[in-house]
Amino acid sequence: MNRKGQVLALFALLIPLFIMCVALIIDTGILYIEKRHVDAVVKDVVEYGTEAMDSVTEKDLYNLLDKNLKNMEEKKVVKKDGILRIDVVLQKKSIFSFLFGKDRYEIKSIYKGMIEQGSIRIVRG
Repeated sequence: MNRKGQVLALFALLIPLFIMCVALIIDTGILYIEKRHVDAVVKDVVEYGTEAMDSVTEKDLYNLLDKNLKNMEEKKVVKKDGILRIDVVLQKKSIFSFLFGKDRYEIKSIYKGMIEQGSIRIVRG
């Protein structure tokens, strides 16, 4: 019996599934890298703001965020009672999002910084 036609049909059915899996892996990787970048920038700004809590203004911190992050949907800097909190939300357009019915993905990063027992403490959320 000749099974060449069966293998070709199976291959034709599975190739779109394989392409979608590869696209999902690429999109997830790109979003992971972007999330790590956003977290690193916010954490650095929180560390800087906490070190210079008395001399740095909220406007200075907003400027640092604007310099280092593009396309922010929302940003909030709050200095209150010795605690600095920075919230950042941005939308990231993915390469293959049309395959999954999503136009953009939301990336959130929230960090708080404070000085405890003479050392800087930075916590997520």
